[in-house]
Amino acid sequence: MTPVAQALAAIADGQCRAAMRALGNVEDRHGGVHQARKAIRRLRATLILCHKAFGDALVPVDRDLQRLASSLSSLRDAQAVIGTAEKLATDGHDEWLAVADALRRRRDTLLDDALARDPGFKRRCHQLRAARQAISALPWSQLRAKTLGKAWEKTTSKVDAMADEHAARPTAASLHRWRRRVRRQRLQLETLRKLHKKVGPHTATHLPHKGKTLHELTRLANELGFRQDLQVLRTALVQVADPARLPHLRGRIRDELKPGSRGG
Repeated sequence: MTPVAQALAAIADGQCRAAMRALGNVEDRHGGVHQARKAIRRLRATLILCHKAFGDALVPVDRDLQRLASSLSSLRDAQAVIGTAEKLATDGHDEWLAVADALRRRRDTLLDDALARDPGFKRRCHQLRAARQAISALPWSQLRAKTLGKAWEKTTSKVDAMADEHAARPTAASLHRWRRRVRRQRLQLETLRKLHKKVGPHTATHLPHKGKTLHELTRLANELGFRQDLQVLRTALVQVADPARLPHLRGRIRDELKPGSRGG
């Protein structure tokens, strides 16, 4: 196994272990779910960099990780919309504080239901352990530094294409696709930089030297993420808000989504 493959395999293993630790966080279940989702997304982004080297062997591993992340998405969204509502409570919009309280009760109920079905998230932790074993068995010996450079170029071209698509036809669906691609690009850049620190000159000529910086990608990902969270909040309002106040609350979200606003 090359130094690059060995280092990247260690990074992927660490990301998998981070997800397992997060799901085992009994002191902060909500934060644990959020961190577990982040670790799984980071792990998937790392493995996708190796897709050409791994071939079909990666398909079932990525599929299982995607399903695991999806099984936690409703819990993550239930937590995220609370923070979004609290942001909208600034500038004297106190009505959003009541919405945030209702969302908090909804979040706790969803977590209780999830833990009733999967006590201690033991089933999900078992799935992560199985994924860790499957990842270690991937053909890491086939991985070369130039493979990562080509994968990064492919990621960058897809992000640019998604940005153009959204600019030409700005819809919730195109925003969602663009946001996910930007997030993956940021996570892959984080992985590549960590890899570079581990192996230095072995990957220097194959790491990205052009395009957006990590700071720029993080800022863009956060902006697009906030817009997505606004969309999720608008959907959740029907479950927690006074029906008579729904038009007003949704109008505030529309204002936030307009170009030039905090969410636009």
